[in-house]
Amino acid sequence: MIPRGRVPFLRSPLVLAALFYGLGRSRPGPEGRRSRVAGLVIAAVWLGAVAVTGLVVVGTIVLLGLVALH
Repeated sequence: MIPRGRVPFLRSPLVLAALFYGLGRSRPGPEGRRSRVAGLVIAAVWLGAVAVTGLVVVGTIVLLGLVALH
């Protein structure tokens, strides 16, 4: 398993996704396809979560700014 404490926060799941995807490329047949899909799903979910978190933070800052100005 990947040591979570030593891997930067953003890259840790992406490294895991790359590991799944890379293992899938080396395996023929349905097992390899499942591993590649798992890697892509992990990457997509993590990047989506990062994007949503960014939008929530920016939205909160904007709302606090509007409240402070009003």
